Amino acid sequence: IRCEASGDCKLQKLVQEEQVEDMWPIKSNRGSPEHPEHTLHDHTSPSIYRDMDKCIECGLCVDACAAQKIDAIGFAERGAGMLPITAFDRPLSETGCISCGQCTLRCPVGALIE
Repeated sequence: IRCEASGDCKLQKLVQEEQVEDMWPIKSNRGSPEHPEHTLHDHTSPSIYRDMDKCIECGLCVDACAAQKIDAIGFAERGAGMLPITAFDRPLSETGCISCGQCTLRCPVGALIE
């Protein structure tokens, strides 16, 4: 597994520790069966790249964005289909995101990077 966190990625460490490199990434639809269309890759922001294939749905990015009173990222769906997305699945550049980078600092797995 390749990680932009330069070896300081919790997901990368777990994959290596559990010796599941050849099984990663698991290809599955994200979101619920009713809404598998959520945007998983977004590099429209001038400073933040989103790769939701790496996301573990921890919610730290959602909390960080809410703490800044921006709320550009929030949860969609419920249960196993829950996924942090932008409002109405818009590209990050079309949200209220101010590119503060707090979400990238909190993301433990490199799903959000600067």
